[in-house]
Amino acid sequence: MVGYMRIRRTHGIFGGLLVALLGIWGGVISFVGPYFNYAYTPDKAWTYTSGRLWLEILPGAGALLGGLLIMAARSRHVALVGALLAIASGAWFAPRQRLRATVDRGRAGGWSREQRHGHARA
Repeated sequence: MVGYMRIRRTHGIFGGLLVALLGIWGGVISFVGPYFNYAYTPDKAWTYTSGRLWLEILPGAGALLGGLLIMAARSRHVALVGALLAIASGAWFAPRQRLRATVDRGRAGGWSREQRHGHARA
């Protein structure tokens, strides 16, 4: 039964590496994005905010850890934990634009009512 739960080390290397690289990208792009005109509030490079912590850094760290667990897994249980962590981090990354709109709602220069609700006039 012990040998049944073991997996070959080559099974998760490529997928784990891809998830880890995407986690690094997702966590770092908000800090280097202003160099490439890819930024939103604040549009200054290497500026730390709590919004960046919750919406970029933590999900990026979770995806990185999940990818590393997938790569290093010797048993199916460890690979499953890594995959679930990567899925949760990806799900956390997905709604960040909608969450950002909610956070910026009351600020000057934030989104207009039409932009928030998806029916902007032409």
